[in-house]
Amino acid sequence: MKNYILCVLLAVSVMFAGVLSAAAADAVAAPVVVTIEGSAFSPEVAVIKIGEEVVWKNRDAAAHTVTANDGSFDSGALSQGDEFRRKFPSAGIFKYSCDNHAWMGARIEVR
Repeated sequence: MKNYILCVLLAVSVMFAGVLSAAAADAVAAPVVVTIEGSAFSPEVAVIKIGEEVVWKNRDAAAHTVTANDGSFDSGALSQGDEFRRKFPSAGIFKYSCDNHAWMGARIEVR
């Protein structure tokens, strides 16, 4: 009977540890937020880890795009309140701008 109880306790402990690990992984994986406001990207430089996600949120009344300078991604037109999400699976520096406003530029640094 003691062995049975110990086995059950061990199984519950392992399951609980797995739940905590999954919760910790989700907490780490929260996206980096770049706001579009005042016809600017903020932050202008976002540093993330490989595999992390960036979400751009347009808080301007004007429509904006998030368009990679090398053509690797493009949000299309984002109206006020719209969001664009992208994960970065490899290291590098990814410069982007707004097609509608040439002066708006920023970059994602993936390490």
